[in-house]
Amino acid sequence: MGEPFRLLYRDLDRLPYLLAVAAAAARSGMTLELVRHHQVGSEDWGEKLRRGEVDAIGENYWALVRYRFAGDPFLTVASATHAWRDALLVRPGITSLADLRGKRFATRAAGPQIWFPQVYFRQAGLLDEIEIVQVPEAETGRWGHWKRVADGDCAGCFMSRLYIDDALAAGLRELPYAPWPFEGGHVCPTVTEDVVARRGEDVQTLVTAMFEACRDTSNQPPNLLPYTQAAVDDLRSYSPLATGAEIARLNERLAAEIAPSPVPRIAGVVNALEIVTTRFPELAGHDPLIMWDLSFARAAMRKVSDATSPNLNY
Repeated sequence: MGEPFRLLYRDLDRLPYLLAVAAAAARSGMTLELVRHHQVGSEDWGEKLRRGEVDAIGENYWALVRYRFAGDPFLTVASATHAWRDALLVRPGITSLADLRGKRFATRAAGPQIWFPQVYFRQAGLLDEIEIVQVPEAETGRWGHWKRVADGDCAGCFMSRLYIDDALAAGLRELPYAPWPFEGGHVCPTVTEDVVARRGEDVQTLVTAMFEACRDTSNQPPNLLPYTQAAVDDLRSYSPLATGAEIARLNERLAAEIAPSPVPRIAGVVNALEIVTTRFPELAGHDPLIMWDLSFARAAMRKVSDATSPNLNY
């Protein structure tokens, strides 16, 4: 094997899928080195890619588009999930979106969860009738903003399905909503044009490995389980995972997040852009398609069995 291909990631719930990708890459002779991002000060992780300290960022793509719009040669080459996966949790008595009118809605004060509810409720025609409240995790703990719903201060919140058990136990209920297309909420490898020029074969191996990992683990918990078990010690920093049943339940949720194919959907790119421009209004009018390079995905589709069959499942 040649020089390792260094991929930066942050969220540990991505790790089982990334381990599956790394295993597929290894079968093709490439070492995929997974580098955990630790925030130091206010510097954005995009700076590490810009300086060449890593070969790719395998995280949320949505905010990296501002680098491309500023002239940095960033390219995104695949996307492992094509819909917003958070559950909409509400207090008893809320039975429809319309019931949220005139009420307060809790949001996590970190990541795209800050901006997604604004976009979602704007598209639903409810933004002017709902008061959105950002809840600092210093007050509630990680993913603890649901407590503002449980105590009656707010009527609802969006929550990662990985962390909803305590909220459900406290009496909140899930209000189903239609799949909301979104690209950028999972592993979306972003590289630079220089990396493509120097290590194009490795970028191809990475994308092909993503096709194989998606094919093998999407909604297939038994296939993902070995990688989840390998990541358990890391995952316990997010959740106790004290029993085999808890590990199995988390693994099922992780497998449900993964799409059958890592080819982005145009509606998800559009929605991600709306989140970006809500966060950075000065970027309005820019076209994110210039950042997507799907040539590697097309080559992978020719190679990976069944990858060419049409599948628009989220």
